[in-house]
Amino acid sequence: MSETILPNPRLEMPSLFYPKRKPIGNVRIDWSHSIGKKVVFSNINNAEDLASGEVGSLTDGAYLERGEIILPNGGTFSSGRNALRFFNNKLSGSGNISLLTRVWADSTLVGEARIMSSKTVWNSLGGFYIAVKSGGDLYARGSGTAKAATPTGVMPMNQWTTLLVHYAGASVSFYIDDVVLDGHTIGAIDTIKTSITIGHNTGNNDSGFKGRVESLSLFRGLTDRDIKSLLQNPYQFLIPQ
Repeated sequence: MSETILPNPRLEMPSLFYPKRKPIGNVRIDWSHSIGKKVVFSNINNAEDLASGEVGSLTDGAYLERGEIILPNGGTFSSGRNALRFFNNKLSGSGNISLLTRVWADSTLVGEARIMSSKTVWNSLGGFYIAVKSGGDLYARGSGTAKAATPTGVMPMNQWTTLLVHYAGASVSFYIDDVVLDGHTIGAIDTIKTSITIGHNTGNNDSGFKGRVESLSLFRGLTDRDIKSLLQNPYQFLIPQ
């Protein structure tokens, strides 16, 4: 049975964003809207153009299709310039952050491949990031060198997987499809930085995330009930009760 992606009832984009050409791939990333607890993404930027101060451009070959970002080469995040950076003003100071994504991780990925980070530079002093390693290990890092990891091989490779990583109270919990893994203490997360980078790695090398991303959402303030509901239907919007 094919999955149904719910339309976004509040997204209104001018017609100039509707390209005439046929989309390549089927990548769905939430764009410029907020319903309930979902974080607002206000702009998108080419991660490698940040130094020049350019805002509002897309990664080379990517374009908008009715509110969805269509990526080149079949919607695959590889390395280097296949990166998207979002700016928002809703993360600063938040003590409860959750990343929800539907991903297909390619088993040929090399090293520690970031799915999401709050910085474009990967180092031990970087902000919060989520990564999958070759072999299927999952990682989440807070500020400094604090890192939370799952058991080896827990992330399925070469298949669609719903992944939810929830940070609250200095600890991280991983949810893979409907299976919850034990929480890990990670320490404080640097939420002062107000940008999120997806699928990018420093330089043009092979250690960026490889695979497909069908959807990606960022939430604040999720409850256990919210998390359970999202794992059952990752495309819904949560309205605070």
